[in-house]
Amino acid sequence: MIITGAFLSEGGKEFIIYDEERQKYVISVADAKKTGLYKLCEDEDGLPYEAGVEESENIAFLARKMSCVKYALYLIEFSDKSKRTLLTKLKTKGYEKEVCDAAMEVLESNNVVDDERLCAKKLQRIAETKFYGRYRIKNELIKAGFSAETIENAFEEAEIDFDGLIEKLAEKLLKGKSIKNAAEYGKIVSKLQRYGYSYENIKRTLDNYKDFDEEY
Repeated sequence: MIITGAFLSEGGKEFIIYDEERQKYVISVADAKKTGLYKLCEDEDGLPYEAGVEESENIAFLARKMSCVKYALYLIEFSDKSKRTLLTKLKTKGYEKEVCDAAMEVLESNNVVDDERLCAKKLQRIAETKFYGRYRIKNELIKAGFSAETIENAFEEAEIDFDGLIEKLAEKLLKGKSIKNAAEYGKIVSKLQRYGYSYENIKRTLDNYKDFDEEY
């Protein structure tokens, strides 16, 4: 590769390279400085510059990484995503594993992708807006791409009153009415279980709403 042009983008956040075929490569300023290419925009006498095969391949890789980072940022603009979800989308777009891993390292080092923070945020939001219990929330977080360890850490750090949540949910579902018979009781138990609460927790909560004698 013969580098015929090298300069900073408007705003100075990207380093742009042109080769002899007018092929454009955009890499980060940090990578330009790390590789020594940055000097090409400081000293015009250094151009044209002949890059060796290995250096040329590295420039192409760094440009691919920059493109991957930009696409990841574009995806995150729509909604925060877990690392696993983001990697899946990047690979589906056609980025190679090595490129994705390098891009993810940049995103994580800049706290753009932070599974611990995001998982805790989603856990709190799900609990507050949907009144889900621990089991249902855990399933939702797994589907969102978080690891079991990250989810467990989020639960340990969270201050969620699940007893209060199931009480609010029961009040919402029953609309303040009492439960008149076993069939009605069974239906509400099933609903609360689907929300992710244990039978013990459900039974304890519904004792306040029962208005019938169980048959033995």
